[in-house]
Amino acid sequence: MNPSGLPVTFNANVNRVSDGDYWRDFPRTTTSLTSRLLANDLSLTTGENLWQASAGVYKWETLQSTGTDRIAEPYDRYQLAYRIGSKGSRGQFSGIDWSVDTELTQFDKPTSNTLDGQRLLAAVNVSHRYDTPGGYITPALRLHTRNYQMDQALQANGLWQGRRSATVTTSTFSIDSGLVLEAARGAAMQTLEPRVVYAQTPYRNQDGLPNYDSGDVDFNLSSIYSPYPFSGNDRVADARLVTLGLTTRWFNASGRELFNLTAAQRRRLADQRQGISDGAAPLTDTVSDLLIGGTYNPSDIWRLDGVVQVDADTNRTKRSTARVTYHPGSYRTVSLAYRLQRDVSELIDLSWQWPLNDLWGDRGVDLGPGKGLGAPRWYSVGRVNYSQKDQRVADMVTGFEYDAGCWVGRVVLERVQTATNEATDRLLFQLEFVGFSRIGANPLATLSENIPRYQYLRQEVNPPSRFQNYD
Repeated sequence: MNPSGLPVTFNANVNRVSDGDYWRDFPRTTTSLTSRLLANDLSLTTGENLWQASAGVYKWETLQSTGTDRIAEPYDRYQLAYRIGSKGSRGQFSGIDWSVDTELTQFDKPTSNTLDGQRLLAAVNVSHRYDTPGGYITPALRLHTRNYQMDQALQANGLWQGRRSATVTTSTFSIDSGLVLEAARGAAMQTLEPRVVYAQTPYRNQDGLPNYDSGDVDFNLSSIYSPYPFSGNDRVADARLVTLGLTTRWFNASGRELFNLTAAQRRRLADQRQGISDGAAPLTDTVSDLLIGGTYNPSDIWRLDGVVQVDADTNRTKRSTARVTYHPGSYRTVSLAYRLQRDVSELIDLSWQWPLNDLWGDRGVDLGPGKGLGAPRWYSVGRVNYSQKDQRVADMVTGFEYDAGCWVGRVVLERVQTATNEATDRLLFQLEFVGFSRIGANPLATLSENIPRYQYLRQEVNPPSRFQNYD
C-alpha cells in the first residue's frame, strides 16, 4: 500500500558467480560496464514534478583470476539522494532554471578501509537563457560543496594530511552564447552558427582527498563545450576556458537537413593546477586539439557521418571515425565504419540486419514496429570488427533469426578477443514464444548493443497496462 499516492519504483540488479575466471569464458553476459565487475544494486525511488528522492545500495562482485591478473576492487556505496529543481516556468522564478542536488554516501571497500568514510554533497545550479530571433546567451552559476568524514586520518601528503574531516567548496561561472545566421541558396537554405562558451572555476587544493568517482571526461564535440573537465564529484578542476565553435547546416526546400559541419577548439586562459591524481603536473597547453565533425544525408535511406581530432602540435590526425549507413526500411540496415586511434588501433567495422527472404523476391510487408515483416521469414544479423593493425578479426557477432509468427528462433555465434592471442567463442541458442517467454541464452542484448539500428522482431511497443498482472 502507498497511502501518500506518490509513485514508488523499486529496482534490483543482482549478479553472482562462483568462478573468478567467468569473465574470460562468458564475456558480454552481464549487465555491468566492465566484465570483471558484477553489479549488485538495490534502489528505491520516489518523487513528483519538482523533486525526486532515492535510497540505494550499490555493491560489486570483483572477479579475480586464479593467476596474477588481478584488479583493484571498487568501493561499495550506501546512498541517500534528494533533488529539487524547476525549468523556470513558475511564479517569481519564471525564466530561471534551477536545481539543488544533495547526496549522502557511505563508501566501503571490502578488502581495505584506508579511505572508507562518508561524503555529503550539495550542488546548486542556476541559469537563465535569453533568446533573440538571431541568437541566445545563457549565463550560469554552479556552487559545489562536499564534506568528508573519514574512518581513519588521511595519509597523503599535503593540506589534508592527518585530518579525518575535510570540506571543499567550489564555484563555476559560465556563459554559453551563440548566433544563428541564415542565407538563401537558391531553393535551399544555409545557416552559420558561431558559438562561444566561457567558463571560470577558481583553484581549490584537493590533493590528498579521496577520489571515489572522478575521472577525465572524454574529449569530443559534446564535452568540449562543457565547463567541467572532470566527471564525478571528488575533483573539480580549476579553469579559465574559452571554447570557440562554428556550425553550418544546409536545408532543402522542404526543410530537411541535408548536411551539417562543425569545428570546435578550446583555449586555456590560465594553467590548470588541479588534476585527477595527486601531485599531477599543471596543464599549461593553451590550445586544445581541433575537432571537426559532420553528417551528410543525401536521402532518407543513406547517412554518412564522421569526426576527426587533429593534434594541435603536429597537425596530424589523432583520432577519427567515419561511418556510412544504408537503411532502406524496417529490419533492413547495413553499416560500415572506420575507426582510427593513432598508434593504438585501426578498426574496420561492418554490421547488418537483413531479411534473407529478399534473396528470392519475398520482401514481405512491414507490419509496424516490433511486429516483423510477416511469417515465416529468415533474417541475417551480424557485426564484424576487423583490426588493420593486427590483421585479424578482433570481435564478431553473427547469426540468424527465424520468425514463425507465434515463435521466434535465434542462433548467434559470438567471438570476443580477451587478450592479444586469446579469444572466446560462444554459440547462443534461443527460442521465444511470442508474448509468453524466452528459453535459452539471450542474444538480444548482444545484438542490440553491437548492431546500429537493430530492431527486435517481437517487441512490446505500448507500455503494459498497470492491471496486466493484477490478482
